[in-house]
Amino acid sequence: MKRLLKDKRGEGFVDVCVLVLAIAMVLALVVRIAPVFVAKQNLDDFADELVRTAEINGQVGSATNAKAADLREQTLTPTSHGATPEKSSSATRWK
Repeated sequence: MKRLLKDKRGEGFVDVCVLVLAIAMVLALVVRIAPVFVAKQNLDDFADELVRTAEINGQVGSATNAKAADLREQTLTPTSHGATPEKSSSATRWK
C-alpha cells in the first residue's frame, strides 16, 4: 500500500488534465463575455458619431435624426428575446 502512495508515475497526466480543464473554462468564459464588450464598443461608436454630427451642426435636429437612421441601418440593432423581423420597403424593422 505504501508503495502505491509513493508511486508518482501518473502525476504528470493528472497535471495535464487539470491544466486542459482550466484552459477550457477560461476560453468558455471569454467566449461568453466577449459579445458584451463588442456591443459596448458599437454603442460607444454610435454615440460618438451622433455627438460629432450634433457638434458640426450646432444643434440636435433633422441632421442628427438622419445620421441616427443611417447608423441604425449600418449596424445590428439589439433585439429583445422573441423579437421577430418585420419586412418593410426601406429596411428591416423589429417588433
